[in-house]
Amino acid sequence: MAEWEIISVSNPTVRVSAVAFLMLLTSSASGSDFQTLVSKVPPSANSIVLIDSDAILASPVARAGGWEKRFRDGSADRPLYLPPEADKVVVAAQLDQIRGFTKSWEVALMGMKEPFSMSLVARAEGGYAETINGVKAAWVPSDAYFIEVDSQTLGLMAPANRQAIARWAERATKTDHVEMSAYLKASTSLMGLGPQVVMAIDTTDAVQTHRVRSQLEKSELAKSLNVDSTVQLISGMKGLILKITFTDKVQAVATIDFSSPVQ
Repeated sequence: MAEWEIISVSNPTVRVSAVAFLMLLTSSASGSDFQTLVSKVPPSANSIVLIDSDAILASPVARAGGWEKRFRDGSADRPLYLPPEADKVVVAAQLDQIRGFTKSWEVALMGMKEPFSMSLVARAEGGYAETINGVKAAWVPSDAYFIEVDSQTLGLMAPANRQAIARWAERATKTDHVEMSAYLKASTSLMGLGPQVVMAIDTTDAVQTHRVRSQLEKSELAKSLNVDSTVQLISGMKGLILKITFTDKVQAVATIDFSSPVQ
């Protein structure tokens, strides 16, 4: 057996709780794919992060920096805070974009290269294993539930709302239909086209016109703008996508999309 740790999967909008547990290394497995992982995300998600850890570690900047050894060894200065056995990771959340991006819930789906055991997850974290809607699960004191989506896919949801876990577990293990918003679906298609990390926030219909107008009327910068057209522009914001590409250096490009032309 080998020991590994999930330290955190972090970005400006979502964070996965820290957990550590043992994995069974009894067989090899083929790599996962993002399409399958994304299909397990709850449909009410309005933010998503996709991370191709194998592709990152294969990049020139990673090879030059010896990232793979540090990553696999679990060094304190490891470049990726992900389980070493995960080749691809999807993190999604439902955010309240008006009230400080607070989270209603967050999930992570990890494509694993080796099988894992819910009983070992629970034992290592001081939690307990159980079965929810026929799905193997483990509650951990860091206020999260792990579920066995399938033999090579590990799911995580926080906070540990058992009813929400039960409904997600049933859907995640029995359906393969993507129900996310069109904006998030489009962002996932960017994986494989260059970037190894894609983050997206869907803001469609989230921006309240009266809040925008109130802030613009108080802004010195906005005095040079047409308030009505600017309110219309900002209220029609569709979302933000951040693409991070690892070559011989790390490059990041952020794009903000609107429903009308930006003058």
